[in-house]
Amino acid sequence: MAISQTAKSYQVLAQQHRELLQQEIERLSLHVDWDRKKLAAFQLAQLKSLLSYARQHSQFYRRHLASLNIEKMHSIHDLHRIEPMTKSDVMNNWDEMVCTPHLTLQEARQHLASLKHDQYFKQQFHILSTSASSGKPGIFGYGWEEWPTYLAGSQRWINAVARKQGITMETAVSVQVGPHIANHMT
Repeated sequence: MAISQTAKSYQVLAQQHRELLQQEIERLSLHVDWDRKKLAAFQLAQLKSLLSYARQHSQFYRRHLASLNIEKMHSIHDLHRIEPMTKSDVMNNWDEMVCTPHLTLQEARQHLASLKHDQYFKQQFHILSTSASSGKPGIFGYGWEEWPTYLAGSQRWINAVARKQGITMETAVSVQVGPHIANHMT
């Protein structure tokens, strides 16, 4: 869903996001009953797509994944071929890492510093920060479609755990708690 850059109120954008989130939860919930073979094939296809996208749209990942032959990956267990990254790696390479050229760490920090309530950045991004309990805050940006996918993935996991306990979705209640502004991820 493309978001127009006209001045829309936060409430309108948030409602659109809630609707997209509900659709994403329903879509991801369909995968819960897949057998291992079907799930593994789907995960591998998604992983290859993600790595290809990152390599194509990010200067950092173009270098970081240069030696990886994505097409020769046979399972998600091939992830060990990619050197792990730390939060420091992310923060030190933020501008080159993001796949959106008009999104910078400086702008993200300014956005977080200016928040008085939850607010979309450039009407399409959710920018979040960790608490810096490790000594340095992590700042993360989610695009319009990625934010509901992130939230739906969390909810899908909760739903799967509930199903294993015999709790039906009709009777389950899930509460996710977070701050009223995005300057601290919980």
